[in-house]
Amino acid sequence: MKSLALNYAQLTDYGVEILAETLSLNKTVTKVDLSSNQISDMGMLNVGRMLSSNQTIDCLKLGNNKLKDKSCEHIYEGLKVHKKLTKLHLDGN
Repeated sequence: MKSLALNYAQLTDYGVEILAETLSLNKTVTKVDLSSNQISDMGMLNVGRMLSSNQTIDCLKLGNNKLKDKSCEHIYEGLKVHKKLTKLHLDGN
């Protein structure tokens, strides 16, 4: 499986925490769509950590969630290490 589409899945910060832990170890998924869920700053903390350890994801869609400035800081921290990401969608937040 190369793509993981969980858009409109009603994911919360807790669900993203579990997902991020799993994706941290996964080396095959390259595209992740978490758009249109209920993810906020706390969930993005885990996404940022996941980006620090997973170097295979090249497309991440996070649009239409509950992201604020702190969420962007968490993502930025992950991107300091993660160099393969070429597409990041944050629209509608």
